[in-house]
Amino acid sequence: MHIEETLIYRRAEKLKAAISRIKPAIRDYYDLGHFIRNGFDFNRSDFLKMVDEKLRLDGYERDYSHNLGLSEQAIKELKRSINVNLVLMIRKDEKFDLDEVLVFFNKLFKKK
Repeated sequence: MHIEETLIYRRAEKLKAAISRIKPAIRDYYDLGHFIRNGFDFNRSDFLKMVDEKLRLDGYERDYSHNLGLSEQAIKELKRSINVNLVLMIRKDEKFDLDEVLVFFNKLFKKK
């Protein structure tokens, strides 16, 4: 597997995890935000097909086109976990905004 294919595969795994994890983990959304800030093209058709296939193979059938399928309660819990679970892993001067990540994917999946 080439480096680019490996990067696409890992990002597809991360997005699949964010969408399908039973108990959402803030680290998944932080990583997705990092990929967004670094210019990864989530709109690539090969990438989106890979994510869809991974979800299909896992038997995932829920709608994830809005807020990656998160309920309002799950979003609140993720936001609370930023200061507990994420702040220890990121630089002191670094900020993370879950809403920005969700808005990005809401726009992406609206186009689909």
